[in-house]
Amino acid sequence: MKISHVSLTLPLALLLTSNQAWAEMSALGETELSDVTGANGITMEMSSLASVGRIEFESSGSFRVDNVVAGGAGVTASGASAGFGQFFDQLTLSLDILEDGVMQVGLRSLPTGTTGEPDTIDWGVATGATDLIGVTGKSTRIASGVEAWGRILSADYKIGPSLDLAGYDSRRALMIFTIEDLDLLAGAEGLAVQNLKVLGTENIENGGTALGTDALAAFFRNETNLSDDEISRSVAGAEQGFAVINSSVGVEPVEVDGVTRELRTIRIDAMAADVSVTNMSVGGTALGATHLDNLRVSDTTVRFNNY
Repeated sequence: MKISHVSLTLPLALLLTSNQAWAEMSALGETELSDVTGANGITMEMSSLASVGRIEFESSGSFRVDNVVAGGAGVTASGASAGFGQFFDQLTLSLDILEDGVMQVGLRSLPTGTTGEPDTIDWGVATGATDLIGVTGKSTRIASGVEAWGRILSADYKIGPSLDLAGYDSRRALMIFTIEDLDLLAGAEGLAVQNLKVLGTENIENGGTALGTDALAAFFRNETNLSDDEISRSVAGAEQGFAVINSSVGVEPVEVDGVTRELRTIRIDAMAADVSVTNMSVGGTALGATHLDNLRVSDTTVRFNNY
């Protein structure tokens, strides 16, 4: 992967400091840690806006994305018109090492100034052109631009050597979120998407129906290894209009032609959402609107062949 023309705000720059700085870091004892924020971990307030002039993935050809901006919902025209700012902020990032050696990372919104209750975290991404470039230099433009924004109620990550009995998961994520608006801009030859939304299953707009508390709880309990607290938060998030996805990434041993190979694997243990698109078109031909009510995905695996 090649990244060029990068502009980062201070928080991201601090995270990307030199190897020497990382080498000089040492573990904090419980006494020292309690002086920072409490005995169980570290919590930091965060504000970020990042721009990248070009991201390019190279193999036999290359996949290139120009002018990427990531921050708050206000980096998109739609998010700005909804009153959001450009910074990914008003949030806390917590880090904790559990007794079994697993690192737990969590994102939460800061309390609002009016009610004192946690709000949601707005996010946004905007890009320029996205191109596929062959080894001969010929290229195909996938999109002339992408803009997307939404909200995050909570995001939790667990990172460890093995998070399940089979030793498969090395990273697990539980995200409760929305995509309020995603627009894929393309020329007459490509795929265009207007106003894609990903919301909670209990959203009854567009004539949809709600799954209900019991059905949601049963789905997350049967299809995931989430804790009771995580299941409760997932159900509550869905009832507040948020999509829920529980996924994992790891290295899985798979036998191919009598040889066991370790393949990078992404697994969706459970996802529940309503998905709608105001309009889609291919090659300039309109396909109309689409709505998927109470979409549930489970036990889905994608393996990357690296041989």
